[in-house]
Amino acid sequence: MESPSTWDLLTASLAVLDLDDPHSAWSFLVVQGLVHDAGSEREQFAAIVRHEQSLDVTGPSIAARIAAELSTAGIATSAGGLADPWGRRAAARLCQIAAWDAVALGHRNLESLQQWRDRDERE
Repeated sequence: MESPSTWDLLTASLAVLDLDDPHSAWSFLVVQGLVHDAGSEREQFAAIVRHEQSLDVTGPSIAARIAAELSTAGIATSAGGLADPWGRRAAARLCQIAAWDAVALGHRNLESLQQWRDRDERE
């Protein structure tokens, strides 16, 4: 796996999400402006996630592999290239949504998201 200190916002956002629910994950990416949401891109994303989840890969994390696929397919926007070491920005954004309501995206993982967001930079 790559060092999380090298993550960009797209990779970090994918890392903090539950990719077993690709449609909810997609909505988080869309509201951040990290992906284009036109035509078949939503279903293409779900297919990429399912494909990457089916692989047994040594090397980059699933988040990094999906981010690369989205960039190659022209689905990712330039906003995703913003540096987000350790995913702190992505975790903070998901924490904001998760705190809205018990059924909100990320709510059942709120405690671990808060720990991720507050992670010590020296780790």
